[in-house]
Amino acid sequence: MPSIAEFLGMVVYMYWDEHPPAHFHVRFGGMWASIDVYTGELVDGALPRKKLNKSEEWRKLHIEELLKNWEIVSKNGSPNKVAPL
Repeated sequence: MPSIAEFLGMVVYMYWDEHPPAHFHVRFGGMWASIDVYTGELVDGALPRKKLNKSEEWRKLHIEELLKNWEIVSKNGSPNKVAPL
């Protein structure tokens, strides 16, 4: 699955046919995390605190785009790119 954004060494993905809640995946090095689009809460995985903070800053800036992408991927579509931080 192609990424939707890349910044500060992090790569952000949204996958097709995902389960609720609306979320995105962040990979950094060998680490990964799933983050709730609505709340910014960590759903699963782990990242360094600074990277979680930056992903939260990015999420807040792009929440509308992320929600639109969630709608697209929940219908098995390809998500749109989102601007980096």
